[in-house]
Amino acid sequence: MYKNDKSILINDLLFKILELVEPKTLLDCLLVNRNMYQLAIQILWRAPRFRVFQTVKQFCKALEFRPHNAKFVRELNFNIESIFNPINNTLFISIVENCHGLVKLDVSFASLITDEAIIAISRQCPELRTIELSECDKLTDISIKALANGCNRLLELNLEMCSSLTPRSIDYLAQRQQHIEVLNLSLCGWVNDDVAYSMSEFYSLRVLKLSHCRNVTSKFFTILTPYTPHLKELHITGSSEMKDEGVINITKHCPELEVLVLSGCKISDLSMYCIAENLKNLKKLDVSGCPNITYKGLELALCLNLTSLRANNFDINVDALNILRNQFPRFWGDAYHNTIAY
Repeated sequence: MYKNDKSILINDLLFKILELVEPKTLLDCLLVNRNMYQLAIQILWRAPRFRVFQTVKQFCKALEFRPHNAKFVRELNFNIESIFNPINNTLFISIVENCHGLVKLDVSFASLITDEAIIAISRQCPELRTIELSECDKLTDISIKALANGCNRLLELNLEMCSSLTPRSIDYLAQRQQHIEVLNLSLCGWVNDDVAYSMSEFYSLRVLKLSHCRNVTSKFFTILTPYTPHLKELHITGSSEMKDEGVINITKHCPELEVLVLSGCKISDLSMYCIAENLKNLKKLDVSGCPNITYKGLELALCLNLTSLRANNFDINVDALNILRNQFPRFWGDAYHNTIAY
């Protein structure tokens, strides 16, 4: 092994160790020697945390003083813990314009952010994989089109409460971002059954959240689920038009589901039977607020190896479920055999 190879190996090991060190200790490492400085500075700049708005402005000034450190930035979280998120386009663009290696971005609740900022992201950050845009209500389809065209490795997208978008935004994503794995469209009133036709292009979809999308009906899942066989997590909270037909299609085409939330849907014991019969990998089930489900239907769900079950009158976690299994083995056996009745 050559001398240079040894130094590379040592640096790799040091870097792995420094990744486990607290930020305060990393600051001390900057003063050890030049080699430790180069390793520690990469970790310190990789994912800066902004708890208050003042720290964002300080980070912006630090970038002005040392712009070359922007190449180390991989994650930026502007979801500041305050009633109002004051991040605006000017400040946002000044920070991200040199962060070409950015892979994760969170600007949730930044109500001042407009299309201009997202266009800048799509141009400057081609490596972006995750972007959180929850409640950025000034964004339009122009932003989504820019992301679809500029960020070719996008895997996770959160558009919760983005009220100014239209179904056209999903069309843009379907044309260029078929590999999306996580999509959150909760509280988006513009999502309807027709959107499912475009979403059927997302062959890699693993997580889909459609909570309180009141225009989504059972038809949506009749269209979509044949094209999403690897779906593992699905949220359909508060959909009064979601009925047994939709659940039947979900259980038929998405056997790998591990989390299923159907709270507030108009489903019956028939849905519970289909869940028990087809979703053998299911770990978490939420059917609270579903008045048409009886105790007999819940018995069917208890046949599964669940770790969490929420219904109208109870919320059972894995510990409680294990106690029930140990104390009432006959009940579990009877519940299993009751599936034959359907």
